[in-house]
Amino acid sequence: MVGYWAEGRIFGGVVLFDRRDPERDPEADPDAIYLHPDRWKVTYRIFQLLPEQRSALLDFLLGDTAPASGGPLPILGTSANRVRVDPEEPIGETGIYRDLWERKWHPQGESDSRLRDVISRLDYPTMEDRGAAVTRAWAMRERWREQEMEKDESEAEREAKEWEEVERKIAEWEAKEKEEVEKEEAEKEEVEREEAERKGAEKGKAEEGVEEEVEEGRRGKKRKRRWMGMGERWWRVKSGVYDNRHGLKDP
Repeated sequence: MVGYWAEGRIFGGVVLFDRRDPERDPEADPDAIYLHPDRWKVTYRIFQLLPEQRSALLDFLLGDTAPASGGPLPILGTSANRVRVDPEEPIGETGIYRDLWERKWHPQGESDSRLRDVISRLDYPTMEDRGAAVTRAWAMRERWREQEMEKDESEAEREAKEWEEVERKIAEWEAKEKEEVEKEEAEKEEVEREEAERKGAEKGKAEEGVEEEVEEGRRGKKRKRRWMGMGERWWRVKSGVYDNRHGLKDP
């Protein structure tokens, strides 16, 4: 920054060059020299040196002896310097710069000196130049507006995509939750079915056990009656009581 300031004090402005390609841009002049001033009561716009100013500057810089008049420096732009460049415009578009990183772009939304109501003849040598500068200023604002619209659209698209992603994740979560609930219900039904089968099996075994006990009681009674009959017959045989008709007799 100090180097640019010192250069502006010495030369009358920061020295710039025409970096445009003559094969692509017919207005390009590789030999042209521009100054970007920063002085009081001097135009703030970049101006091209007149042929005589450029020759005087080169002779001064390349000469072996100092001129008697003290040299052409500093060179201050006047109404005679008709070729002007708006410093608000991006240097990549104007092609007038020394280094691409030397100046920042005009901040978007910041006031534009070209749209001021007061016109200075130091800044605009002719009304035609003034009108062209105003046109460029409004064109820049239109580009900003389009960029903002594109930014808003891209932001809206990004938000829409984010919401779509959120809705997709919610749908996946709901489907997973539903699947887990259905799985839990199926497992619960399976447990209930197994429990019912187990209880049914236990009840069947219990009923079978009761039937077996009843049957065993019946068999026991039959055995008891049979043994009692055999005992009675044995007693009759032992006591000698026979019935002639049935092979036994009364006592």
